[in-house]
Amino acid sequence: MSTDILKVIKETDFFKELSDEAIQAVAAKASIKTYELNEVIMYKGDPADSFFVILKGSLKIVTSDAKGDEIIINKVEAGETIGELAIVDELPRSASVVALEHVQALELTKDAFFDLLNDRLDVSIGILRGFSSRLRFFYNVH
Repeated sequence: MSTDILKVIKETDFFKELSDEAIQAVAAKASIKTYELNEVIMYKGDPADSFFVILKGSLKIVTSDAKGDEIIINKVEAGETIGELAIVDELPRSASVVALEHVQALELTKDAFFDLLNDRLDVSIGILRGFSSRLRFFYNVH
């Protein structure tokens, strides 16, 4: 993987606690995917079989109201992750994700993710620290 991609991975909240060597291990297990404007990356209700680090572009996370109208829950930009919580709690996708422009993303499958956790203690601890940091942030905000 290029140094630019490794830098984006390292700057995500999810992976920010990992060493450079651990980041390279994550990148080695991942694959690059591209999506075009309005292409659906995941549908609400889909099984959580992978998650993504957004490398370029932006996405919207959407659901629909009782009338079927789209509700935008959030927008996601390069340097952010999507789908990581569902891969851990094994619940179906809670919303759909749609590309707002050309998107390049790094996909890490559920199997590859759990292989990393089993094989590399440094990755496991780093990810736990990242989760802990996020929880503390939300706890302090609310």
